[in-house]
Amino acid sequence: MENQPWWLKEIADLAETLSGQVTPANEVVTGWWLKIATALELFSGTGTEANADLTGYMRRACLAAEALGGSEVDHNENVMGYLRCIAESLELYAGEATEGSYVSRIYEALLKSTSLEPETSALLSRMDVQPTTAQIQALNKAIGSLKSAGIFDKLDGFFALGLHTQQASCLDWTLNARDLIAFNSPAWTAYQGFTGDATAAYLTNGWAPFSDPNAKAKLSDIHIGVWCNTTTANNAHNDMGLQNANNVAGRTYITARATSAGMNIRLNRSDSMSTTSVTTAVGHSLGCRSATGASMYKDGISVFSVSNAATEMSEGTLQVLRAITDNYTAREVRFAHIGGFLTAAEAAALYSILTTFNSEYVA
Repeated sequence: MENQPWWLKEIADLAETLSGQVTPANEVVTGWWLKIATALELFSGTGTEANADLTGYMRRACLAAEALGGSEVDHNENVMGYLRCIAESLELYAGEATEGSYVSRIYEALLKSTSLEPETSALLSRMDVQPTTAQIQALNKAIGSLKSAGIFDKLDGFFALGLHTQQASCLDWTLNARDLIAFNSPAWTAYQGFTGDATAAYLTNGWAPFSDPNAKAKLSDIHIGVWCNTTTANNAHNDMGLQNANNVAGRTYITARATSAGMNIRLNRSDSMSTTSVTTAVGHSLGCRSATGASMYKDGISVFSVSNAATEMSEGTLQVLRAITDNYTAREVRFAHIGGFLTAAEAAALYSILTTFNSEYVA
């Protein structure tokens, strides 16, 4: 395949699709490598001085691809070395390695990076303002990773609250399309999230898993999770959950940082799980319940587990920035999600996916 220049045109076209910009160049091998190098530099936000010849363009493409892959690839400073560098780096970015020649691997990695998941296309169709090309790729990569990890099919609702517009930030990523509505004006910051006022501001979609026979979240098969950008210690600051009065048997919520108990989570019980080992709300807080018990995770790591049975399914509707009536948070929340039980491996994978998305979905 390295001896078939036609494939370079295909690669150049894919690279320019990724970057969203076309570079005028001659339809020859050197021209295609100029287009590839320029497109990868535009998409990665990098640029390198190099000779205006074949090896110079390939070197530029190599360094730009390394920036996308997130790590340096050991390679020789020659044509085959640059091909290897580009192939391995783009595979790292795409999240999937393939077999074959370096050129075929470059092509497959770019094809995967530019092909949208059906769920991504559905989500984009509901956005009033479209994201940038780079943001679309970050979004698509996150959804693809959630699917590959077996997490997406377990979700009832998933909300990235710090996208490019407030309208987009309220959209449910799942095909359920249970979008959030803001009440009492919670503060919103692009690329960060929604912040509560500890008094009245919250978001909800009016959906209750208790009354939905198709819900993934069930009595003994449930998870809830939030990502907070800020930390305050307050027992009454519920960051997310299912709305209930304070005295019912089945309560479900997350307090990412309580005053004395560290992280505090309840999952269809009147009593809570808590651990003082968690000293900050910042990061990903997750609670999961199965038939055998429940666990809490902080940034993908298990911090507490207990063997007990669920008491009663919470009958409340989904709430973000509050849960128990009148328990509002003052923290800034970037992600919120709910669904069926997640394993320890899935909890770790989810944290990794969210961390990558935070670094890639930027202004």
